[in-house]
Amino acid sequence: AGDTLVIATTGHRHSQPETETRIIESVSADGHTVTLTEALEHGHLGEQETIGDVTVEFRGEVGLLTRNVVVKGSNNVEWNDVIPACPEGFDTGEFTTQTCFQGRFGEETGSDEFGGHILFHVSEEGASRRRRSTDLIESILRIEYVELTYVGQAFRLGRYPIHFHLAGDQTGSYVKNAAIYRTFNRAVTVHGTHNLLLENNVVAYVKGGALFLEDAVEIGNIFRHNLGVHVTASTSLLNEDITPAFIWSLNPNNTYVDNACAGGSHFCYWYAMPETSLGPSYDPDSCPQHTPLGLFRGNSGHSQGWFCLWSFEDYYPTVDGSCARGADTETAVFDDFTAWRCEKGIELVNAGDLEVREALLFDNEKAGFEGKKTLKEGSPVKLTDSTIIGRTSVAGSGVTAAGVVLPFGRTKLDNVKFVNFEDSPAIKFTSIDGTCGDLCSGFGNTAENLEFINSPNRGSFRWTHEGYIDDLDGSLTGTGTPATLAACSSILDSSCTRPDEFSSGAVEGCVCTGANAKLRRFAFNNRHPGADGKSITATCWGEDGAQQSVDSPWAAKRMTHKPGWMFDLVADKTCKLAVQDGPDKITNNSYTGAFYDMEEGDFFIMEHDLALCPDIVSTTEGAEESENPLDPSVNNNGDYHIDDTGDGCTLSYLVKGEGQGFGQGVTREVNFRAIRCFYEGCIPPPSQDELPPTGRPDDYLIYDRDLLWTEDLTDGFLDASVSTADRRKRSSVTPTDESSIRLCLEDEWVVMGGVNVLRKHHIELCSVLELYNPENPNQEYVVEAAYIVIKGYGRLV
Repeated sequence: AGDTLVIATTGHRHSQPETETRIIESVSADGHTVTLTEALEHGHLGEQETIGDVTVEFRGEVGLLTRNVVVKGSNNVEWNDVIPACPEGFDTGEFTTQTCFQGRFGEETGSDEFGGHILFHVSEEGASRRRRSTDLIESILRIEYVELTYVGQAFRLGRYPIHFHLAGDQTGSYVKNAAIYRTFNRAVTVHGTHNLLLENNVVAYVKGGALFLEDAVEIGNIFRHNLGVHVTASTSLLNEDITPAFIWSLNPNNTYVDNACAGGSHFCYWYAMPETSLGPSYDPDSCPQHTPLGLFRGNSGHSQGWFCLWSFEDYYPTVDGSCARGADTETAVFDDFTAWRCEKGIELVNAGDLEVREALLFDNEKAGFEGKKTLKEGSPVKLTDSTIIGRTSVAGSGVTAAGVVLPFGRTKLDNVKFVNFEDSPAIKFTSIDGTCGDLCSGFGNTAENLEFINSPNRGSFRWTHEGYIDDLDGSLTGTGTPATLAACSSILDSSCTRPDEFSSGAVEGCVCTGANAKLRRFAFNNRHPGADGKSITATCWGEDGAQQSVDSPWAAKRMTHKPGWMFDLVADKTCKLAVQDGPDKITNNSYTGAFYDMEEGDFFIMEHDLALCPDIVSTTEGAEESENPLDPSVNNNGDYHIDDTGDGCTLSYLVKGEGQGFGQGVTREVNFRAIRCFYEGCIPPPSQDELPPTGRPDDYLIYDRDLLWTEDLTDGFLDASVSTADRRKRSSVTPTDESSIRLCLEDEWVVMGGVNVLRKHHIELCSVLELYNPENPNQEYVVEAAYIVIKGYGRLV
């Protein structure tokens, strides 16, 4: 009796004021019944529901805040005014204008927010010697069964309730079975500290991030069986504390097991790895965003204003945490996770090779699971062995807007069960406010072993080319055989079906099987001639010659190649692009594009009708011209063929894939250029400003006196150079009547002098050669050659 409990809210994501504290009046003899000194103001769930073969539990956590050993900061009673709850409350919307400050999370008691704190650090000598070490033990700290309240100091960095400050290896140190509540600046900050144990702690009514890693070098720490309740935004520290998390992890190489959180303003678990380590631990060669995941298992959360689990911004784990570009990836597994009544259960942003396994996600407002960007080649995100429930009976009229929201990129769904998706889709595609909210995505995903219980609304599409899902076993589409689900468009074969399960969006969903089921994303921009603001039509055909066409509107915002165009096209076809209301044939054509997820055996032949055949063609590095029509079994990626046998000219180039299996295909970049030069040989004449002098300068050279000749072994020409004493010592060649000579001396004027016959096989002039003899201005000359080529600034006077 007399101990204080905190009872977590079990309400919706804006129910932060429903977390309550009460004092125990008595405990029954069998320990099963606790009587409080006063009744609870709000309902707190303690029940379970079975839906099919899935059982979910709604239970509000109860934490004991009383301990025998108490560390209590000052409570200046002059500040203890009762601040009533703001009627509008706190709106967790990302772009919402808040109308409340005090009382936004319910009624509160005022404070000067200048509490106590415990600071633990190694000696300055030790810190400077081994600041980033994981094996330095100067001393240890053990805190157990301690109550800390009125702790932390607002507006002051480093003044946290418990602060491990640059303490190095803390094997043997711990904070266990403690209660940390009513704090003004976080709860436990782990700074430059490793191998610390935080276990069985209750943290409640915390302002700012509660359990906090600081420099992104902290590794080997264990966070086990901790409870976080009512962790809310603070405007008295850093930006991260304005959108706080119960656990804020800057380095993924730590252990988080069996933790629970509820009723916070934003996040339960936030993985927020920076590009390099920070603060006094800064190391430019570090890369926390590539560090393998330690352990994340058995964690849960509910009634959070934003997301229960968030990875933001980048996380691409690699083997041994290699920072090298192109390093092999290592799958990070988030295991056995439960989230309910949050805005979203899980959101992964800019992620690759992450797997969420055995997740139970229900009654979350906007999504159970959402990805944003998974564009890195060979690194798809996976959701496996999980259950997502759109609506429970406890939720009443509330319903999850979508079970899975697929990212811009690649995701694999394997053994995922969807329950009660009747009014909202089980699967849809993402948008990113301010980045790309319309006409986006187009990327491919895969699914297998899916199960739908009372879920007739399996998926929806908002626009053509929004994306596609390869159904490996027919469990998504109900075909029982491999199929592809995509937004219906005229590029798809007429044999594709339009099931009701995928028709709740603005565009119907189509299910295609067989040869018509292989889609690939093609995006491009920087087209010349310009076509901004106009739609482009892709017309494709296979061996049977049957053509299908589809339009793609120009869009200023695309996920790739913006502004520009994007298609989901059926692979293994020949395709032609045409601009809306544009000419049938043009002479010059160019664009920059990419074909995505191109696997071994995939190909496109892109065909362009030109008015005149080009002088210059480029597609990809290493591409070659093919004399014969393109054959994917013979030609290489990027090879092109020019056919001038008909009216005008047809230029085709080949795009081929490599690699096999989902996420193992490649992105084929294309830098297409077809250029017909205005000037012969594509060499423009010199501008008037760069022409050689119109009159003979005083410092001219004389052909038979001032020139030396050396042979160019690549083409056999003799190249002229100005004779100097130094050069005369070198070997030179005397031209004969059968020689080919090249006179290309920058900014020089050469006169023939006394040589009145210039007889050569070939003559090339890039300089001025004047038939003039200063000793005999009236001398006549004879010049004979098989051909005379005058280039650039050359002149024959």
